[in-house]
Amino acid sequence: MKQFTHPELPFPIVNSFKKMSAYHQKSVTLFGCLATVSVSKSFFGAVTVEFEFDDATQSTVDTLRDTVLSLFGEPTHVGGSRFFFQKAGVVLSHGIIEKYYNSINHIFTVSFARLPALVWPFWRYQLYLYTLQAEWEPFSLVMKSLHAPDFANRRLSIIL
Repeated sequence: MKQFTHPELPFPIVNSFKKMSAYHQKSVTLFGCLATVSVSKSFFGAVTVEFEFDDATQSTVDTLRDTVLSLFGEPTHVGGSRFFFQKAGVVLSHGIIEKYYNSINHIFTVSFARLPALVWPFWRYQLYLYTLQAEWEPFSLVMKSLHAPDFANRRLSIIL
């Protein structure tokens, strides 16, 4: 059985739905913020543990993004408004998703499944970002906020 542990996580994550279901719908503190735990299992048996943060304000998302980047390093892939990290045989992701119509959820996931299909390598994301910054420079515009791109909907959200 695969296991992923990290000092910042409130409990070890294992690839067993039966063991992880004990944490389902529990409130925990992750990275200094309150989160609710959800556990799901794919058709092929891979377990995904999702931490949904109570606070989805821009300042909290930016703070937690910086925390996740400092803990896990540079993301390997970007897509679906999330940054993906591959560490020790698991896929970690952080971002904002829309689970239901007009409901924005701020999440951090640990999954034993493979990467989603519609993700791009992080280097390609950086290439787009550098190109856009070159376009902004003559106008003295500064990037205030940036979300991971949603390539399925062909959207890159940037606040200048």
